[in-house]
Amino acid sequence: MASEDQVHVLKLAGRTYAVGLLWNEADDVQKVAEAARAHAARLEDQDLFCVRAGVAQYGLGSRALGHSKGQASLAAHMADSRQGSWLGLFEVDGGYYLLAVRDGEILSETDQVYGDELDAKGKFEELLGHSEWGETFSPASLSFEGAQDVEISSFLTGSRPPTLQDTSKVGSALKWILVIGAGALLIAGGLIYMKIQDDFAYQEQLRRLEEQAKANLPGRNKVEEVQVPPMPWEGRFTAATYVPACSVSMKKAVLSIPGWKPKSISCVGTGNSVLLSIERQAALGSGGGTINWVRWALDRAGMKAASASPTGDNGVDVSWTMEGQLETSKPALDAPRLADARRYLQSWLEETFTQIRWSNGDRNEFFESIKFRFETPYDPSRFSTILGKVDGLTIDSITLDLGRLRYVVEGAIHEQKPLPAGKVAANRPKQ
Repeated sequence: MASEDQVHVLKLAGRTYAVGLLWNEADDVQKVAEAARAHAARLEDQDLFCVRAGVAQYGLGSRALGHSKGQASLAAHMADSRQGSWLGLFEVDGGYYLLAVRDGEILSETDQVYGDELDAKGKFEELLGHSEWGETFSPASLSFEGAQDVEISSFLTGSRPPTLQDTSKVGSALKWILVIGAGALLIAGGLIYMKIQDDFAYQEQLRRLEEQAKANLPGRNKVEEVQVPPMPWEGRFTAATYVPACSVSMKKAVLSIPGWKPKSISCVGTGNSVLLSIERQAALGSGGGTINWVRWALDRAGMKAASASPTGDNGVDVSWTMEGQLETSKPALDAPRLADARRYLQSWLEETFTQIRWSNGDRNEFFESIKFRFETPYDPSRFSTILGKVDGLTIDSITLDLGRLRYVVEGAIHEQKPLPAGKVAANRPKQ
């Protein structure tokens, strides 16, 4: 069996594919090819590159590894045919092919063939444990729970796949010289062709005039009205005001209650209340307190407005209203694309050495969301400036685990989709 650095070409569904490309991101989606050529110039043997339409990412290949100009990229074809975030391990000639796609972009540490089953499973398990995936795929024989057993050929569908190109512009220049030369030879025939095209253009003009006349008939320009549902960020508190208000209000919690042990303090993002969960320290008569002792401790601390509600036989939830000036998000977002917002949050949080984890959220024809979660031993108000920069970011909950003394922050980022052409919102003012 071949190892992962020996297999660089696979033949699947009658087509030869390049694998093992070096994947990188470009800063500008309009200048991906320039970024790929510049990167290849700094490396040895990287003389081919592949770009994907509408994605700020490129892959570098090498003729020395068996890649060739015009050869299709397997990773690019699969990523284009199945959007979203997914992780897959597929059985191929020579071993197992590993590919991971995060928000439509190929993870650089994948697009590899592993000849050894244990190596393939180990790498798959490592990626599986590091992040949340919308879908996972692997052979049934490898026994990964929840993974779908599908053939790799089911990903090789759709339009023509992205192919490898020369990093050098010399080959392209020679191609254009040949094209121009051939064009000169066709000038004479082109004059005859232009005469025929003039006739076609005249007929096309008549057809357009006819369609324009039909379009001006009564009732033809009517737009369709659609009911737009409330967006998930509408009426929700902004992160810039909610996080510090939650932090200040948490500090009012009464943690010293005779016969009771505090478990956690939390703010639930859908409201403006703070919740302290406590449990009886021991059985009644053996040191455990009564619910009246909870009320006594709250009144003694000046929290007469706080409520205490039993939860089960030995638990009580104490709640009180959050303090601080809270603002709500606007119905319409002025927010970046999800991928940009996600990259911004991950970049800034990782600079504070805080690991952020992602999972799929809700989506429909009007919006799409991605959920996030991170833990920190620090007061979450330190992160309010970072979180508040993303328009429409919602906080689902902030919880302080009093046993571990760590905060858990959970929320979501959103992208508002434009209405389809010819449709307007029936129940909303024009933006």
